[in-house]
Amino acid sequence: MIAVNNQAGGHAGKLSPKELITLLTQNCNIPVISAGGIAHGNDLKLVMDWGAAGASVGTIFIACDEADISPEYKQAMIDYGEKDIVMTTKLSGSALTVINTPYVQQLGTEATWLERILHNNKTLKNMQRC
Repeated sequence: MIAVNNQAGGHAGKLSPKELITLLTQNCNIPVISAGGIAHGNDLKLVMDWGAAGASVGTIFIACDEADISPEYKQAMIDYGEKDIVMTTKLSGSALTVINTPYVQQLGTEATWLERILHNNKTLKNMQRC
């Protein structure tokens, strides 16, 4: 089971890695793979100490030479850190981490009541994208 916690890049969960891993390992009989917040070996050791069978990592590889990503995106991964990230429900309706740019600050991070309706209704969500 992939356990996406509140430190995941992109779409994220609501619980901290420790809370989520502990909850799942106590209530499930299948391996739990932690997703989110793994940047160093110590991070991996922590989640495994909490009971995870392993970790799914991705964001840390965005800036590598092999990644087929724009140079600007790679540079952003180098220039910005955890303190520069905010959680938003504004873009997709689900919790999503983004860099806290002036545009994000102007847009806001909480979906309005109308945006929540649009995001939660399949037909309206598809129409909204057009």
